[in-house]
Amino acid sequence: MLIQKEWRILDEAVGTATLAARVFALRQLSEDSARQQFLNPQLDALYDPFLLPDMAAACQAIQQAILANQLIIVHGDYDVDGLTATALLVRFLRRNGIACEPLIPDRLVDGYGLSENSVARAKALGAQTLITVDCGVTSVDVVADLEQAGVAVVITDHHECGPVLPAARAVVNPKRTDSQYPTTSLCGVGITFKLIQALEQILHLDALDLAEYALVALGTVADVVPLLDENRILVREGLKALNRRLHLGLSALAAQCTSSDKPIDATTIGYSLAPRLNAAGRLGAALPALELLLTDDPARAAQLAGQLQELNSQRQALEAAILSEAIDEIEQSFDFGTTNLIILAREGWHTGVVGIVCSRLVDLYQRPVIVLGGDNGHFKGSARTCGTFDILEAIRAGAAFTRTFGGH
Repeated sequence: MLIQKEWRILDEAVGTATLAARVFALRQLSEDSARQQFLNPQLDALYDPFLLPDMAAACQAIQQAILANQLIIVHGDYDVDGLTATALLVRFLRRNGIACEPLIPDRLVDGYGLSENSVARAKALGAQTLITVDCGVTSVDVVADLEQAGVAVVITDHHECGPVLPAARAVVNPKRTDSQYPTTSLCGVGITFKLIQALEQILHLDALDLAEYALVALGTVADVVPLLDENRILVREGLKALNRRLHLGLSALAAQCTSSDKPIDATTIGYSLAPRLNAAGRLGAALPALELLLTDDPARAAQLAGQLQELNSQRQALEAAILSEAIDEIEQSFDFGTTNLIILAREGWHTGVVGIVCSRLVDLYQRPVIVLGGDNGHFKGSARTCGTFDILEAIRAGAAFTRTFGGH
């Protein structure tokens, strides 16, 4: 009851003490119970994973694959959310004696998500069941190809759904129009965590250990989802693991870029750990980052952490060069008297870095930005918005002029 008494003091006080009350109000935390959950998030407040659409069907398909001793392919993505989601599920399955292999696309060769290259690589690995994490919800044609080839597909994703869902065995996504799940803010690794929760209940498998909550926290913070509700609970548990140095690979990475006498918090993840993991995928080689998240070898972890540190330095140099060129072009040619989006496209700009440049430009100019890099007349890139402008809907309105797009 002491906490509730302190809230009343905060609500009634003046000066600096009102800041906490205003924070509660901005987060729509008007009830004492909601405020208590915000300040003291607990694992027992997590929602039933079977409230997510198709979760029971996903578990059934995976159970069938396990009983038939099939090889399960875990197809993720090359950003931190996708990498942590992939590592989380692979570690869980392998610890329970289930045969599985990770598959991460190459940003520069394969592009985002499930692709024709993904299909070819999955088939070459002998896939019989494929689980996507952090991707797949708009991959209608690719999923149809896999299913026709006899590969059972289970999709777990958090990106916006298209008008038609893929004909997979299950499509687990809280953003489905028929979803009754209490929140839509989980990221890819958060949805993967919920899948593992459900599998634990159905198959009575060994639960995640505390070290693996570090992966959930890392992906959640890196994907910049609200640190409220379930996300807040999961990040709190993950920060415990990070500060106790329970995850071997992440401890090696932290040793490269953080001070040992300072606690790891969400800021440390967002500005130190995540950029170094992202750097590998941005430059087209995400496998060292994935291996770091999976390894149990201290010497190999140290070697991989050093490699990611070097890749991050390369990424920073590329980013600085492109950002300088982008600012020069905007200052010389953009009409700030309009309400137009800023759209930049140039041959030679590294497509793995333009997303960061996009974010920097939004911060600088406070308007939506699209930045594209080109190669032989073909352009791809990233979009970022600000305020209430729905940039995904804007791109959807011009879909006839794109080859593929998606996001959240």
